[in-house]
Amino acid sequence: MPKGKKYGGRKRGTPNKSTETAKQVLVKFVGNNMDTMQEMFEEIKAEDPKKAFDVLMGALEYVLPKLSRVEGTQTVEFNYDEWVNSKVVGVDDEQNTGQDTTTH
Repeated sequence: MPKGKKYGGRKRGTPNKSTETAKQVLVKFVGNNMDTMQEMFEEIKAEDPKKAFDVLMGALEYVLPKLSRVEGTQTVEFNYDEWVNSKVVGVDDEQNTGQDTTTH
């Protein structure tokens, strides 16, 4: 068998059956116990608001995707006077010659 070549197994993107089953069980469990979980959260919040916040943040990691930090740099050359002059018709000519170049 050539080194580095895979044969058999799942195709890319095919969900793992046991992982999918576990997710379905958890969704059903949480759905059936929302009232109890809310009561438990309220008790924690009453005793220790910081702990309640930590519990909430920990749970959110399983619900919301984690965002990665993206940093970028870009240099843009911009001549403000040139831009303004391009937006106002005739300004360049009037300033340079002192004459009104608009037609009536």
